Amino acid sequence: DGVSFDQPPPVASLSFGCELLLPGVTATEIAAPSSTLDRITGWERRHPLTRSTGLDDVRFVPSVGLEVGAGSGATVLASSTAGPAIVLTSADGVNHIATSFELAGSTWPAQFGFPIFLANALEQLPGARFAGRAESWRAGEPVPIPQPTTSLESADGSRIELTPGVRTAALQTAGVYTAEPSGSIIAINTASVRESLIDAPAQVEINGTALPPTAGDRSAQPREIWRWFVIAAGLLACIEWVIYGRTMRA
Repeated sequence: DGVSFDQPPPVASLSFGCELLLPGVTATEIAAPSSTLDRITGWERRHPLTRSTGLDDVRFVPSVGLEVGAGSGATVLASSTAGPAIVLTSADGVNHIATSFELAGSTWPAQFGFPIFLANALEQLPGARFAGRAESWRAGEPVPIPQPTTSLESADGSRIELTPGVRTAALQTAGVYTAEPSGSIIAINTASVRESLIDAPAQVEINGTALPPTAGDRSAQPREIWRWFVIAAGLLACIEWVIYGRTMRA
């Protein structure tokens, strides 16, 4: 089964070798793809999406031709001998990534850079409220409402009417909401962004109470004393050798 869009997808998208209608980018299907493998000739090494992906060894058979319109704001992340190979574009604050090749027709999935690219895309595609974290809201948290919005429709068809001009709302039920009439998507999660982080927190909280730091309190930490025993044993051995040497000379 397939889905055909007559306009840019309403949510962030990552497409491989598809004829999606994207802002500023024209994707044209190649009727008779060449059997010769194309390659990446240049790519943006400092861009957050392609950083550390190592695209130099990627080989592929182009399935669509990508053309970027002048002044469209689209970014060519990687180029091949046939033209743009990976393109980033956006519409109404929603990001889209498109490639000129299918995964099945490339060597990219077997290379180390592919999972790195997917991880970068998962972080960068949805947009960011602050650097390093994807946009996310919890149930009950104030959510900015795109303007103009008169109502929010949930996935089950229920509708929440909003006061005209309201800019924030606290949605108590997790799910995906569509803002009308703009069509913007608002996702409400039950998980906390902080609970998903794997880095060591600077402060530990239990039941909302912050524990006092103990890093500077040496008395509260166990001490290793085995080094002192090693030093004492070394000194004792030195003393024994000095006594033994004097005894032999006498």
